[in-house]
Amino acid sequence: MIKDVKDQNPNYKGKYPNMIIYQGLNDAVVNKKNALFLVNQWTGVNNIDTIADVIEPAFMNIEDIKRTQYTDSLGQTPVILYEVKNLGHKLLIKPGDKENEGGKKGMFGVDKGFHSTYQTAKEFGILKSH
Repeated sequence: MIKDVKDQNPNYKGKYPNMIIYQGLNDAVVNKKNALFLVNQWTGVNNIDTIADVIEPAFMNIEDIKRTQYTDSLGQTPVILYEVKNLGHKLLIKPGDKENEGGKKGMFGVDKGFHSTYQTAKEFGILKSH
């Protein structure tokens, strides 16, 4: 039986990290049910419900990328889920030299016009939005 995150360390009173989940809906390595399991785990540790607050079915006008966010009572977004159609077990890249571009097509990267590493850094506040 898998224990909830909170059950692993019941005396922990600190803040839990934010979670960004990317799930290729055609991933043959990681079952897409795991993404929803992670949403349940991390909304639970952040004491928020599992009802999405914002759903963007074609994030950044990219039909294959659906972005879902779960927001707390303070307006923070501790859990974000990206579900990507027509994606197996690969990283999302956007080849190029601009700030929001990067990565190479090949065994581990697929060009979806979306640089997931850049977007993740932006979502975590590592990069400033322009």
